[in-house]
Amino acid sequence: MPRLFTTLAAVLFLSASPAMAQDMPDLIGTWQGSFRAQLVDGITTGTMMMTIESQDGELFSGQKSVERTDDNAVLISAGGQLVRNPEETFIGVIAADGASFHVAEVGDPGWYDGRIIDSNTIEITYVESGTVPVVHRTTLHRQD
Repeated sequence: MPRLFTTLAAVLFLSASPAMAQDMPDLIGTWQGSFRAQLVDGITTGTMMMTIESQDGELFSGQKSVERTDDNAVLISAGGQLVRNPEETFIGVIAADGASFHVAEVGDPGWYDGRIIDSNTIEITYVESGTVPVVHRTTLHRQD
């Protein structure tokens, strides 16, 4: 009887796995929102755009760009360089709950924790350590 239960549990788990992968939310598209970010030397504001170019189940990747709208002169780290308006590649994963996700920037110490609010709204919290630390929380809306 224990062997039957183990076999049945394994069959149920394996048959549910493809369904779980199919139930991942579709994040492909362009997401945009305004932000306020804390820098060591003050606050900066602007618009952030994330374009998720590819997604395979829970895994996704794309590009991020920032256009700052204030006159804060502090430069931000992007791929090992200091720039005013960074553009960076990222990779990400949707968590097993299907509602939260994590993103790592390529070539940079920055990362995001995010949550999917609905099919057209996500919220991200950004943290970057290092010589030019930055933090912000931003709500992004699907543009397409």
